[in-house]
Amino acid sequence: MKLDPLKLWNNSSSKDAIIDFVRRVTDSDSADFVRPEDRIAVFDNDGTLWCEKPLPVQADFMLRRIAEMAKKDPSLAKDQPWKAVSEKDYKWLSDAVCPFTEVFQPNNRLERLPLFSINEII
Repeated sequence: MKLDPLKLWNNSSSKDAIIDFVRRVTDSDSADFVRPEDRIAVFDNDGTLWCEKPLPVQADFMLRRIAEMAKKDPSLAKDQPWKAVSEKDYKWLSDAVCPFTEVFQPNNRLERLPLFSINEII
């Protein structure tokens, strides 16, 4: 009996391509072999490859963009949302951007995850 690594997937060219890719990069005799220490794995419970915690990708992008804009034009910092980003006003950002206020709390353990740090962005 052959093991089907993606048994819940429909048979398709996409499924075959994924299985073939994994086989090639994990086979040490393959020209496409990737050493384990050079591999990156992405996991998500709903099947997407978007990271959702500690902050949605879209919010991360938005905050980085706002910070870039305020750095380029400091006069923006007198108005929201540039003011909140410039002043690291986590409360304003939480209320305006994300219903999960714990994400923006400066000493919250979520902030210290390697995927994201609000202090690195703003």
